[in-house]
Amino acid sequence: MLPIINRGTWSRVFAITSTVDKVVNSLKINIENKDQRQLQIINLGAGLDTLYFNLKDKYEDQVNLKFIELDYEQIVQKKVSYYIYIYIISH
Repeated sequence: MLPIINRGTWSRVFAITSTVDKVVNSLKINIENKDQRQLQIINLGAGLDTLYFNLKDKYEDQVNLKFIELDYEQIVQKKVSYYIYIYIISH
């Protein structure tokens, strides 16, 4: 039986999330005003992962997050189509 998520994907997401946790905690310690806490993440080769949504949900009340995903056009189109589909069936 295949795993739900492969080890490489899990390791990547864990590493990014752990690093972002450290950066956000540092911003919270050093910058009192939430409006001045800026964090920009550029996700190269994002594929179909949902890292943006996980980070947005976790940090939206702690930091101003700008998230940029770059990937091949076909992958981006597939991801956009999927999110449009999810939006339509959930509303």
